[in-house]
Amino acid sequence: MDPRPQLILTPAPKSVEAEKPLKLKEHLRSINKKSAEEISEDEEMHPALLGFTIASFLVGCLLGSLVFGSLADKYGRKGALLINDLASVVAGFTLAVSKSLKANIVYSLARFFTGVCTGVFSSAVPMYLGEIAPKNLRGSIALLPMSFISVGMLICQVLGGPELLGNPTGVPFLLSVPGILSLFQLFLLLPFPESPRYLLIQQRNEEGARQALQKLRDQEDVEDEIDELHQEDLYEQSQNEKQITTFKLLCSAQQRWQLICALILFATQQFSGIDAAYYYADRVFLAMKVDESNVRYSSALLTFLGLFVHGLSIYLVDTWGRRPLLLLGFAICIISCVFLTLSLELQDIMPWMAFTSSFLLLIFIAGIILGPNSIPYLMLTELFLQSSRASAYAIGGFFQWFLVLFLSLTFFLIEKHVKTYSFLIFLPLSVAGFFYILKYVPETKKKPFVDIRKHLEIYLSKRYQHVNPAARKETDM
Repeated sequence: MDPRPQLILTPAPKSVEAEKPLKLKEHLRSINKKSAEEISEDEEMHPALLGFTIASFLVGCLLGSLVFGSLADKYGRKGALLINDLASVVAGFTLAVSKSLKANIVYSLARFFTGVCTGVFSSAVPMYLGEIAPKNLRGSIALLPMSFISVGMLICQVLGGPELLGNPTGVPFLLSVPGILSLFQLFLLLPFPESPRYLLIQQRNEEGARQALQKLRDQEDVEDEIDELHQEDLYEQSQNEKQITTFKLLCSAQQRWQLICALILFATQQFSGIDAAYYYADRVFLAMKVDESNVRYSSALLTFLGLFVHGLSIYLVDTWGRRPLLLLGFAICIISCVFLTLSLELQDIMPWMAFTSSFLLLIFIAGIILGPNSIPYLMLTELFLQSSRASAYAIGGFFQWFLVLFLSLTFFLIEKHVKTYSFLIFLPLSVAGFFYILKYVPETKKKPFVDIRKHLEIYLSKRYQHVNPAARKETDM
C-alpha cells in the first residue's frame, strides 16, 4: 500500500467569525476529503495553530529524512534505529497525553517530532535490511517494510472505528500505538547485529563484521562475503568516495546519474496517481450503494488488496527482477488510468458503471503497488555504495516527503476544477516514467553492489558514446 501516512485534516471551529480565518479553515477543509477525530470539533484552536498542527507532521518528516544521513553514518544503521525508537516512544506518548489534556501547543509539537521519527524510520529500515540481506534475497527482504506498512494501515483502520478507539475517549489510546510499537521494536532490535558493511567499510572493524555476518547467516564460514566487503572498500578508495556527505553527493559528478535516476523514480512514484485513487475510493464505494457507515470496511478491503500485491512483489522481485516489475506496474497504471477516467465520468449517467469503476480502481492501485510504489527505495540501496548510501537516502527521502507535502496541498485544490479528469494529470508522468525506466534504468537483481556500480559505468559509457559519436572516435583512436 502507499507508504505515506494519510494527511489528517479537520473541519474548523465554527465559533470564529472573522472572514479571513473562515477562508483559511475552508481552505484546510478542502485539502482533505475526510475530517478526523484527531482534532475534535469541540476544541477551540487558533487558525494559525490549526494550520501548523496539520502541516507539522509532514514538515517533521522532511527534517527527519535529512537528519537520518548524519545519524546513520555517525551511530551506525542499528544505532540510528535505536535512537529513533527512543525518540518515537517519547513523541508517541507525549502525543497521547497532550491530546487527552487538550494541550494544543504540546500536541502540535508532538506531531512534529512524530513526523521527524517517521522520516528517519522511512529511510533507516529499508537501508538496514538492504545492507544485512544476502544478495540473492536482497529484493524480497528490502520490500518487507512496505508490507508491514499495509499491515499497520489495516490495524489503524480497524482500531480507528468509532466502536473501538475512533471516538473522543479512545483517540488518546489510538495515538499511543506508535509509541508502544516503537518500544516493542526497541527491545526486539537489541539482539540484532550492526550492519556488517558499516562495520568493515566505514568503521574498519573486520572482526565485528565477521561476527555480525556469522550471526546473520547462522554459519561460521562467511569469508566470501568478507572478501566482497573488502572489494567494495578498495573500490571506494580507488574512486575517492569515502566520507561522502549529503552536500558532497549533491556536487559529485561521478554519482550524478545514480542520484538523478533515484529522484526520477521517487517522482514517478508520487505522481503515479495514488492520491487520486485513494481520494475517489470512497466515492466509488458510495456509488455502489455501500452504506456510508460501512465505507471504511471497504477501504480496509482495499488495504488488504495492497497487502496481497505487496506479497506478490516480494515473491517476484528476486525472480523477475526490478525492471520488469517497474515496467509492468507503470503499464497497468497507464492503461487503467484512461479507462478509469471514462468510467468515473459515466457513472453519474449509468449507475452500474460504479462497479466497473471499482474494478478498475483496484487494478490501478495494484499496478502502483506492484512496482512504482515498492521498488524506488530498493533501487536507492543498490545504486549507491556504502559510504554514500546514507547521504543518498537523506536526499531521496527529503525529495519524497517534499512531493508528499506538495501533493497534499495542491491535489485537492486542482481536483475541485478538473473533477474525475484528475487521473489524466498524472498520465503523462507515468508514460514518461515508463519510457525512462525502459531506456535508462538497469537491472540490479542478485548482483553485488560493486558489480552493479561497474555495470553502471560500462552502461553509461556505451550510452554516452552512442549519443556522442565524436567521443567514440576518440576512444577508438
